[in-house]
Parts: sequence; structure tokens; C-alpha cells
Amino acid sequence: MLTVDLVRLEREGFLRLRAEIPADDALWEGVLLAVGGAASVELTATLAGSGEIVVRGVASVPLTGECSRCLREVTLPVEQSVTMVFAPVDELGDEDQGDVRRLSASAVEFDLAIALREELILSLPQSLLCSGECRGFCSGCGVDLNQKDCQCPGPEIDPRWAGLKALNNE
Repeated sequence: MLTVDLVRLEREGFLRLRAEIPADDALWEGVLLAVGGAASVELTATLAGSGEIVVRGVASVPLTGECSRCLREVTLPVEQSVTMVFAPVDELGDEDQGDVRRLSASAVEFDLAIALREELILSLPQSLLCSGECRGFCSGCGVDLNQKDCQCPGPEIDPRWAGLKALNNE
């Protein structure tokens, strides 16, 4: 699916990769938000002079679910720029190189799917909102504040703060 042929990459210097990852693909198993359609991926793999492979591009994923505030059905397109760096194990040595992913020194190709999944999952929002202005539900009476205002009385003030309120009124 998203396989980088290292022999071809070395010969050509760069590779363009395009893929559609279906919503029911095993790649999305365990993702907390529902993927609402095929994810579109456009990447370019480039061989750097230091022996590293740099993969850059864009991935777009449509997410579906309920708005966290008003519980309406929401479809949110998420577009994420992706940059991943891969290097053969012998180039990295024993030291931890941070975000550089390790490749087998004898590899002739490698799959980007798992690395791309990690990048996308880290970029997904924790919750969905139908809009930034969504007011959600009143915690007192439960009315949808996007449709009408509630008639709940203001919050009761703790009597221990009454002295400060009196000062504020002066």
C-alpha cells in the first residue's frame, strides 16, 4: 500500500506515493474517533545525503462522531502535514535519535503505514465540535443553548461569599 522501494529511491532520488486508505482498513483499529471515509495520502520520499530517508506530505482523514457539546452528528475533515525521517540501524548507532525511525540495514523496502498511523493519531483532536461557537446544553435544565436560551435562575451563591458580594455592591 504505502511501500517505499529503497532500490528505486536510490536510483531516482525521490518517490511520490499516493494512496487511499479505506475507513474499514485494519490500520484504523483502536482509533477512538470514527473514520468517516477513505483517508487520502500524498507523500514524497527523498534520499538525504546523510543516508536518511525523509518522507513529507499531507494526509487527510474525515472523522465522524458526535459533537462533544450538543451531541449532533459531525463530520470533520482533518488535514495533517506529515514529516517522517527513517535511517538504517547502522547509521544511527546505539544512541536514541528522537524522532528518527529505524530501518533494517538490509531492507530493500519498507512500509510507511504504521508510522503514518502514529503521526495521524497524534494529530487527531481529542473531541469533535460542530463549530467553535457551539454552546451545548444547559447543565441545569438540559435545553440546547444553540436553539434557545434557558430560563434557569443564575447559580446560587455560597453564603460564605455573601460578605464579598456586599463589598462589591458598595
